[in-house]
Amino acid sequence: MTDTATTDRRLAEAAAFSVGQDDSKAGQIVDEIATRIESGDSTLLDYVQALQPFLVSETAEMRSRGTQALVRVTSALPAQAFQKNTVAVLTRFFCSRLTDPTCVPQLLDGVHALQRLPTFGIEEAKVVALGIFKNVHVQSFQQRTRNLAFQVIESIVKSSPRAVKSIGSDFVLGLAQMVDGEKDPRNLIIIFQLIPHLTAAVDLGEYAEDLFEVVFCYFPITFKQRQQDPLEVSPEDLKLALRDAVTSSRHLAAHALGPLVEKLEATSANVKVDVYDMLACGARQFDPQQLRERMPAIVELAREEVAMGSDRRVVDHALMALQALYMAATPAGADAGEVLGLVLDEAVVTLGSDDFGQFGPTTQLIGAVARSSPANCGAVADRVLPVLLGRLDGALSLPGRRRVVDALNELAAANVLFEGCVGALHASRDRLLAVYQLESTAPSSSREHSVLHMSRLRGIQLLVRLRGLLTDDERALGLGALTAPLVDPGEDGDVRAHALELVCELAEDDRLAPAVESVALRALLDALGPTSAGTGHAQFVAEAVRKFGASEPLLDAAARGLVGLLGSPLIPAESETQVARSLRRLVDEATGSAAHGGQALAERLYEPVAWALGSLAQDRTTSERPLGTAALREVALTISVVIRHLGPARQQQCLPQWFDAYGATLTIAQDKESGAQLSQVASAAICSCGPGAGLPVDDVEGWLARLSLVARTAPFEAQRISCCEVVASVINKTADASERERRVAAAVPPGEAIPEDGAGVALFCWVVRAVTARKDACAHDMARSLLAAGASGSAEAGRRVTDGYGLILAPHPWAVVRETGGVLALLHKQRFYSEVMPSILDGFSSASKETKTYYLWVLTRVFQHMPKPVLMHDVKRLLPLLIEALRLEDPDLRATTLETVGIVIGEAADLLRLDLTSTVIPLHLDAVRPGVPENSVRVRCLALKNLALIADKFTYQEIFPSLQVVRRALALATDDRKRVVRSEAVKTRNKWLMLGN
Repeated sequence: MTDTATTDRRLAEAAAFSVGQDDSKAGQIVDEIATRIESGDSTLLDYVQALQPFLVSETAEMRSRGTQALVRVTSALPAQAFQKNTVAVLTRFFCSRLTDPTCVPQLLDGVHALQRLPTFGIEEAKVVALGIFKNVHVQSFQQRTRNLAFQVIESIVKSSPRAVKSIGSDFVLGLAQMVDGEKDPRNLIIIFQLIPHLTAAVDLGEYAEDLFEVVFCYFPITFKQRQQDPLEVSPEDLKLALRDAVTSSRHLAAHALGPLVEKLEATSANVKVDVYDMLACGARQFDPQQLRERMPAIVELAREEVAMGSDRRVVDHALMALQALYMAATPAGADAGEVLGLVLDEAVVTLGSDDFGQFGPTTQLIGAVARSSPANCGAVADRVLPVLLGRLDGALSLPGRRRVVDALNELAAANVLFEGCVGALHASRDRLLAVYQLESTAPSSSREHSVLHMSRLRGIQLLVRLRGLLTDDERALGLGALTAPLVDPGEDGDVRAHALELVCELAEDDRLAPAVESVALRALLDALGPTSAGTGHAQFVAEAVRKFGASEPLLDAAARGLVGLLGSPLIPAESETQVARSLRRLVDEATGSAAHGGQALAERLYEPVAWALGSLAQDRTTSERPLGTAALREVALTISVVIRHLGPARQQQCLPQWFDAYGATLTIAQDKESGAQLSQVASAAICSCGPGAGLPVDDVEGWLARLSLVARTAPFEAQRISCCEVVASVINKTADASERERRVAAAVPPGEAIPEDGAGVALFCWVVRAVTARKDACAHDMARSLLAAGASGSAEAGRRVTDGYGLILAPHPWAVVRETGGVLALLHKQRFYSEVMPSILDGFSSASKETKTYYLWVLTRVFQHMPKPVLMHDVKRLLPLLIEALRLEDPDLRATTLETVGIVIGEAADLLRLDLTSTVIPLHLDAVRPGVPENSVRVRCLALKNLALIADKFTYQEIFPSLQVVRRALALATDDRKRVVRSEAVKTRNKWLMLGN
């Protein structure tokens, strides 16, 4: 024996003895064998020969070990290590051993490993399939082995359809026998998903019934999913796979039709839904003649479901199935009279009677039939339309008239589906116009009239959508009738909402969008003029314009219209903010949903929206009534949204314009506060430009120094705030660290004491915000110096520093945020917390009684803007300070503390157990008391929520000492003046009353 053969034999024996015993050692040996094969020192077939004593051993365990070792070596080799003949030899070898049940799991692993190789061809696939079908009784093995066998067959069906086709009906029969009795969902979904591929490759022929019986026995399929396994097969996935399997072939569908109809008589709603679903999906596979024979039973059962209407899901699926089945049962050229009569004969009788009880169900049935095909739609209209129009000629109650109009709408909707007017609908055009009264715009006079009015509006919309039915003038009249409720503040709210939905549907149609723009949009914009009635109406109309603009064809017109309204001094003051807010939402939603980040759309909207808004805001400052503060804020947000979506080159191009506008707002005379308010608009534009847009100034540090001076000395707060925003934004977007350090020094010169005035503190905090977001080292030194300045200054200075900590950490619409190109380093808030919190805690512990309150203020501001997991990580150390902060008199700070305490109660309640009845509960009861300035509505609600959490998290024995006191306080809270507090008090009191019961 050669040295190579000896080495092969030694390694083969070592691999066989170590598999299943020492996987780590076995892995090392297998890797060594694979390396030898790849290097050419040996071949895979040499190792097959070396493992021969194990593979033919009389002992089952030895055979299993040898097979497992061979399979592991095979799986470890790359594809290029296999020759064509090697794959063929191994495939035949593995399949010849399938008669040994002991080795089947390992052999299937080996076959599955070979299937991934490009040299695994059609002949190998045939050998594997026939070997499994002939020699492996799959259902006698455990789940893993069965699953592996099904994966092997699935791979053959999907990747070697020619092999499947050459085996033919034997493959179908073999699969049917292999599947019979399987119950595991993980295996069943593989089976169901491969059947459509099988039916596409093979004519099922005489074995279709065998396969059908094996598969259909699982219908309807139900099982309880194991929630702990996210990879577990879901019931819905399995249900859909079974449906697709049964309906994948006309041969299977032929056997399924009868059993499905029988199962329609089941009592379970879920079973009925599944049956109707399978009938709808399989309709295209059913033989039309067989289907027509079954239609009487199907129609009768569907009619009963729709008439009873006990389960909406069943009704919806029944109608969907009926539509699909009528499409399949009445192919083009076939005589459909008899099968259509199953629905229409009874429908004509019902629609012509005075009993309106079955009008609704009958309308739904004829609608399903009409939507099945253009021919069926015409046949339904020919028979039903004369009956409905005849009913309208007589005397009808309002409910009866509405039901008839609903039935007409159902026919019109079916005609819209097929893009035209069919049959009697077009012939009865004049009578339909008389029914829907396009020229009438009178509002509803009662609730019953409102419901009828909504049905009429729906019909008018359908007439407008029908091609060729209305003239241009009639279409304009119809749009006018649909728009009238939108501009009438006295109209019923449901009618207005329904009309808005209908017109928005028309706006989505490119063909009708121009007419919607010229009639409906124009009317809405006119309604926001000087005659608009109140803010409620203004809000509705402005939101209606926004929803129109959500349609791409109307976006530009809606945006320009809203901008035009803001530019008009005739618009009522109370409507300005609503219009501005709707414009901002329109632009925000449009750019957010647009492709490629909304850049192209932003380019389109820059001139007519962003720049136009800046210009009109400036023009309004010289009018008798400038834009209000809230409206200007919305204008600034809108401009920010547009500019942030522009590309860097376009931002660079437009930035000088905004710099000029900004400079003008900083030199406003002291008696022109309205002009100074414009500084926030220009600030939003400048801050929204990304780092790639260079500043149009030569000396940035000098410019920042001058801007910082204005931030401390400008006469109006809006000017000072805007300067702080721009300074912080420029510093934050400076990429070079040394350059950023110089710009920080230009804004807040080092060595100077932090000023105590509000403007100086605000500027300092904005600069800290800019460098904190980047996690610069100087940020935390500056924050600690700010903390010390607040502690050593006056009480008023301390409050300013407290608010400043909010500026450092709080979100902002455009300055130093990611959305506008700001640089926010990962975990920058966590870094700030870890660096600054020790100084706060040390300062609190060493401070005098008067100064401790200052540190609690700062602590609460940090809590307010810090991620909650950070606080929970440090909660044990912070808990005494949290309890102390509950005594703060500032409502905002008290509310923030209550939120944090609520998180502690929910996630670490044990830490509060010692102080629960002595401190925690009494402080919460104090926060519930009304009439106390520090107990705002938000404070009272949060305290009540925390008390409810306490009832959930602590035992009756732990709460008992405070039980009666809390119940009395909660009883008083149920009489609070604010409804939201009363509602929260009732829920909390119920929990406390249930304690001990």
